[in-house]
This record gives sequence, C-alpha cells and structure tokens, in this order.
Amino acid sequence: AVVSTQSRSRYFFLFSAKKKSQCVKEIDKIKKNRDERRAKISQPLDEEVDHGHPNWEFAQMIQDYRRDLNIQPLSDSETVRDHRICVCVRKRPINKKEKSTD
Repeated sequence: AVVSTQSRSRYFFLFSAKKKSQCVKEIDKIKKNRDERRAKISQPLDEEVDHGHPNWEFAQMIQDYRRDLNIQPLSDSETVRDHRICVCVRKRPINKKEKSTD
C-alpha cells in the first residue's frame, strides 16, 4: 500500500496539532499553579493566624507590632546612642588566666 505524501503530511499535521493542544493545556496548568503559588505567598501574614494555638492573640499582637515597627539598621559610621542596648558576645568562654588578670 502506497501512501501519498499529501495524506502523510495531512496525518502529520493532525497528529502534531493534537500534541500541541495537549502541550498548551500543560502550559496553562503550570501557569495556573504558578499564579496560585504567587497569590498565596503575597497574602499578608495576618490571615495565617492559627486560632487553635493557645496564645494566638498574643502572637497576633506581636505580628501587628512587627508590621508597624520602623527598623533602621546601624551603619559602621554611626555611633551607638546611650539609650540603646548594646550586646557583646564572646566566641569562647573566659579562661582562668583571663579571669585572674581582671
């Protein structure tokens, strides 16, 4: 059975169109999932409060305070003001020689 080139190309066109539509469906599905993930990430944290947690009201107050807090980190050139808390952390504990020199 000899198949003409015209019918072969027609079959190929129909077959490729079917594959392309499945590909388009997959792309749409991926796009939809991506949009849903982005929407979920962009939701404010207030909606994620677990009301089953015994201290959820306290956690809500902390989130509200953090949202309203204006944080300005110190740069190297700025001096530390006296009314701010300054914390120093040692990498290792003080040994006996260091204690005796004080």
